[in-house]
Amino acid sequence: MDATGVVQQGFCVRAFPKPITLIFEVLGVNRLWPGNPVNRRYRCLDFDPNQAGVIEQPPGAFLLFDREVWRKLGGLDPEFHPIWFEDVDFCKRARDAGYVARYVPQVVAAHRGGHSIEILNWRCREVYWYASLLRYASKHFRRRAFRGVSAAVILSSVPRAIYGFFRRRSFQAFTVYGRVIRLAAQSMVSGRVQQPDVCPVLSKAVG
Repeated sequence: MDATGVVQQGFCVRAFPKPITLIFEVLGVNRLWPGNPVNRRYRCLDFDPNQAGVIEQPPGAFLLFDREVWRKLGGLDPEFHPIWFEDVDFCKRARDAGYVARYVPQVVAAHRGGHSIEILNWRCREVYWYASLLRYASKHFRRRAFRGVSAAVILSSVPRAIYGFFRRRSFQAFTVYGRVIRLAAQSMVSGRVQQPDVCPVLSKAVG
């Protein structure tokens, strides 16, 4: 639940993203039409938070697991550094290894959110989010599906750059999404996602 005690529907329980899920995400379909069937399944909008049961993806903000699971899976994949999709990947690998996640409504936590990304400015957040999204797709989807997600990232980056330019009144939006386009294009060709350059703000904050 959030800081006011309201259950965070669409966050506290999610399904594993499919290729069409990530395509809808990057194209903005889920934001413009949140009730569409793809987003409804992904964010489990019909889920009853008062009922216990087996789920696919609990949020990394409040995820409990046996130490043996951590050891067997090798922990979080450092390729998702510095943030995003590392918890989704961990849960997916756990499910593939035969483990199941269970939602227990009696166990409650207050999620305030946002603290992990405070050291990243907008430019870095955009690049890292797309890089982690592409990395998850390359790791868990077939090659054709991964290329479809990469193509959607390229397609969506053009209007996002234009919108960012007018919203922020800065040409940096074109620089940011230019990096995203290059990253997605290189990924389509090689089948592997390159680690983006370390953000100067992040380096200064953690160095």
